[in-house]
This record gives sequence, structure tokens and C-alpha cells, in this order.
Amino acid sequence: MEQRIWRKGIRWAQAMACGLGAVLLLSACVAQQADVVRMKRELQRQIARLAQEKAALAKALETARKESKRILETQRREIQAQLEDLRQARAQLNSELRSLREENLTELRGELETEAHRLDQVEQHVGDLSLHVEGLSQELEARDRQRAEALAALESNLKGLIARVESKIQGQGQTVQAGMAEFQRSLEEFRKALNAVRDELGREQQRAKVAETGLQDDLKGRQQAFQKKMEADLQSLRTYLDQEVKKKVETDLQALRSYLEQDIKPSIESVATTVEQVNAELSARLDTQRESMDQMQAALETKVQHLQAQIDEDRKQLETFTTSLGQVRDVLTQAADTLGQRVDEQGNQLAELEARLTQLDGHVTQLAAQYEDLSHKLTADLQALQTYLDQDVRTSLAALAKALEDEKQRSLQQEAAVDTRIQHIEQQVESRLAGFHHDLEEAQARVDALNQTVVRLQGALDSATTLLSQQSDEQVQRVGQIQAQVSHVEEDLQRLEQHVQRDGQATAAHLEKVTTTLQTLAEGLAQAKKAMQGTMKDYGQQMAAVQQRVAKLERQQDVLAGKIDRDTQTVEGHLHEVNTSVQSTVQAVKHLQQELTARLNAQAKRVEAHQKRLNEIEAQVQTVPALQRQLATAVEQFNELTRSLAELKGVMEEMGTKLGARVD
Repeated sequence: MEQRIWRKGIRWAQAMACGLGAVLLLSACVAQQADVVRMKRELQRQIARLAQEKAALAKALETARKESKRILETQRREIQAQLEDLRQARAQLNSELRSLREENLTELRGELETEAHRLDQVEQHVGDLSLHVEGLSQELEARDRQRAEALAALESNLKGLIARVESKIQGQGQTVQAGMAEFQRSLEEFRKALNAVRDELGREQQRAKVAETGLQDDLKGRQQAFQKKMEADLQSLRTYLDQEVKKKVETDLQALRSYLEQDIKPSIESVATTVEQVNAELSARLDTQRESMDQMQAALETKVQHLQAQIDEDRKQLETFTTSLGQVRDVLTQAADTLGQRVDEQGNQLAELEARLTQLDGHVTQLAAQYEDLSHKLTADLQALQTYLDQDVRTSLAALAKALEDEKQRSLQQEAAVDTRIQHIEQQVESRLAGFHHDLEEAQARVDALNQTVVRLQGALDSATTLLSQQSDEQVQRVGQIQAQVSHVEEDLQRLEQHVQRDGQATAAHLEKVTTTLQTLAEGLAQAKKAMQGTMKDYGQQMAAVQQRVAKLERQQDVLAGKIDRDTQTVEGHLHEVNTSVQSTVQAVKHLQQELTARLNAQAKRVEAHQKRLNEIEAQVQTVPALQRQLATAVEQFNELTRSLAELKGVMEEMGTKLGARVD
């Protein structure tokens, strides 16, 4: 029975340890899931801001390409208009040549050379302008490629990070499900062990009550049988004395006197001595039993106090553990607030970057306006165009190139700073995860200590149960010893009765002395009976005291069982709250996972849309070489016009030579 109780206690302790371990695991999982949720929010914010930045950059690139396309189209139109003007000028020159053949050829030759020189300068400036436009287009293409590569790298990093987060979420979900299953199994085993302990305690109490009732009934039956037997023996003795002794008084008086002097007096003295010894022995045994009962009660009270102290200590440890869980949650909340502040700072920096890009777009727009003004001035006057190109346009284009290069360096530096901050945030998250794992190990150590305390409590309960069973067995043995002593006294009385009968047959002749002697013997027996009754009364009082102490112990045991039940109910309520919070957390995590999946899908769609826009922009950029080819065609036409002017110059020189010859 004791081994069975011990095994059930061990199972109960193991179930409690498993339950507390599951609680700690679920608390840690809750903390880790909260951290994962905050990381997801941070990633979502970063993804949204990067998407906005990407959209702003795409918009700026599209605006710049539209402006460059518009400027090139304007230049093409202006060059075509200039070519048309040159054709008209050629026609006018032809007509003027026909009209001026007779005028001063020297002045005409000088003017033609001046115009040819001007045309060479214009052609040189147009070539420089085309080279500068080609450099700008190449720089824009290189910047577009760098932006595309950076966006591709960022998308790959985000995809890898999202995959890691999803794998972590799946792992945490599986861990939580396994922990919940293990916790349910441990809780069922704990309830079964607790019910088994309650049943065993009930059976022990019932067995103790049955044993006590049996002992009381047996003792009362023996007392009643002893009293009836004593009364019957006395009555038979009186009848025998009244009937038989009178006949033998005269014949046996002398024998009775001698017998009384030789045998009866020593027998009476021996009986009195035996009765006194029995009384002293019973008193000593009762005192010993009283002392042992006092010691047993003191030891039991000490053990009950020790158990109460252990229960209070376990309750304090549970409260401390709950407090530590609250502190861990507060630390996680502070960490989340800190991460949120840092993310907000990063968002402000990205907003500043967007503002700078907006300023750059405004600057590009201003430069486009200046370039448009320059084109209008080219159409107005070729000389003004040359002067404007020499003084302002080259300076503004150099400033534009420098500004673009500076903005390019700034954007690269800001991207490097963003990458550095992301790495720093990841390192902080990893360090905090390591701290959370360390806290989890400390909580596991506390759970192990609590399990050891529970094992010690179970051992103390088992030892108390064993001590109670041993004490009940000792009480049964002591009652058996008392019953053996009563049987021994009964045997002595039987021997005394036989001896009295033999003496009565011998003392028939001496009735008066025998009567006196028998009265003395009756008085001694009455005193012995009174002494035995007093002893039995004391024994009954002691048994009543023992019963009261046993009842007190039962009440204390009931109080202890009630406290254990209340503590168990408290722990079950706490575990139920933990299960409820874990279930709500799991549902929140599932909802967040669905929301995150939806947002990631939407982000993927946005990225695809941005990719399509980039493809369209690249297609528009590919139209720039066509414009360049058209510009090259216009330059070739301009070169042809220059060659035709040179031919016209040669014709004019030949005509001048011929006219000079004719004049000579």
C-alpha cells in the first residue's frame, strides 16, 4: 500500500512538473510570438516606406525622361526649323548672288567667309551639345541600372527575410501546438494522480475509523464479559459457602486453623502483592502510552507545520514566478516601444530623403525650363545662342551634372546607412532573443526547484501517512497487550477461585474463622476490583483522549487536504487563464499571419506594377537613341549645307577670278 501511494505521489509530482514546464514554455512562446509580431510590423513599415521610395524614384525618373524627351523633340524641331531657314537663306543667297554679280566681290567674299566661320562655330557648338546630351542620357541609364539593381537586391533580401519570418512562425506554431498537447496530457495525468491520492486518503481514514470502532467494541465486550464472570463466580462462591461449609465447620476447624496459618495467609499476601504489581505495571504502561501519544502528537503537529510552511513557500514561489512573467512582459513591451521609436526615426529619415528627391525633381524642372528658354533663344538668334552657350548653358549643365552626382552620392550613402541600421536592428533582435532564451532557462531552473519542492512535499505526506499507519498498528498492538494482561489476570482469578474452593472443602469445620477470613478476602477482592475498575476507568479516559487526539489529527488532515485542494484549484485556475491567453495569442498570431500574407501579396502586386512601369520607362528610354539618330541626321544635313556653302564659295571665287580676268 505504501509503495502504491509512493508511486502515485511520484506520478503526481511528475505531472505537476510537466504542467509547470508547459506553462513556462507557453509563456516564453507568447513572449517570442509578441516579438515576432513586432518584427513583422517593423518589416511591413519598412516595406511600405521602401515601396513609397521606389514609387517616388520611378516617378522622378519618368518625369526626367519625359523632360529629356520633350527637350530633344524641341531641339529636333528647332534644328529642322533652322535647316528650313538655311534652305531659305540659301535660296535667298542664290537670288542675291544673281543680283550681286556686278557688285563688290571683295566685300561679298569677306561676308561669305564670316558667315562660313559662324556656321563652323554653330556646328561645333551643336556637336558639343549633342555630346553633352549623350553623356546625360548615358548617366541616366547608368543610374537607372543602379536603381534597378538596388531594388532587386532589396527585394531579394526582403523575400529571404519574409521566408525566415514565415519559417519561424511555422516553427513557433508547431512548438505551441506540441506544448499544448503535452500540457493537456500532463494536466490529465495530474488530475488522475490527485484523484487517486484523494481516494487513498479516504480509504485510509475509513480504515482508521473501522479499526478504532472495532477496538472500542472489543474492549467493551471484554469488560462486560469480565464483569459478568466476576459476578457469577461470587454468586457461586456465596452459594457454596452457604450450603457446604456449614456441614464441615466443626470437623475441619483445627485443619482450617493450621491451614490458614500455613497456606492461606501467604496466599492472600501473594494475591495482594500480585494485584499491586499488576496495578503498578498497568500504571507504568499507561504513563508510557500517554508519553508516546504526546510525542506522536507533537511530531505530527511539527510535520503539519512543516507541510504548511512548504505549502506557503510553494505559493510564494508561484507568486514570484507570476511576478517574473509580468516583468518579462513589461520588458518585451519596452523593447517593442524602443523598436517602434527607431522605426519612426528611420521613417522620418526616409521622409527627408523623399523631400530631397522632391527638391531634386524641382531642380531638374527648373533646369528643363532654362533649357527650354535656351532653345527659344537659339531659334531667335544664332549669335545670341552662341553667346548664351559660352556664358550660361555650359555652366548650368556642369552645375546640373555636379548636382546629379552629389545627389547620387547622397542616395548611395543613405542606402548604406539604411542597410547598416537594418543590420543593427537585426543584431539587437538577436541579442534580445538570446536574453529571452536566458530568461527561459532561468524560469526552467525555477520550475525544477518547484518540482523538487513538490517531491519533498509528497515525501513528507507519504512519511506522515506511514507514521499514522505505524502509530495505528502500535495502538492495536498495545490494545492486544492489554487484552493479554487482562486474560492473565483472569487466569490468576480462576486459579484463585480453584484454590478457594479447595480451601472451602478443607475449612468446613471452622465456619466463623473461615467466614471472617473470607470476608477479609472479599474485601481484598473488592479493593482489587475497585483498583481494576479505576485502572480501566483511567484506561478509558486515556482511550478517550487518544480518540480526541485522533479526531484532532483527522481535522488537521482535513484542513490540510482542503488547503491542498484550494491550492490545486488556484493552480488549475491559473493554468486555465494561461491556456485562454495562449489560445487568444495563437488566434491573434494566425490572424496576423493571414494579414501579413495578404499585405505581402499586395506588396508583390505593387512590385510587379512598379516593374511594369520600369519596363515602360526603359522602353521610353530606348526611344532616346532614335532621337539621337534624328539629331545625327540633322547634323548631317547641316554638314551638307556647309559643304554646299563651301561649293558656293568656290563658285563665287571662280566667278570673281573670271570677272577680274575680264576686267583686266
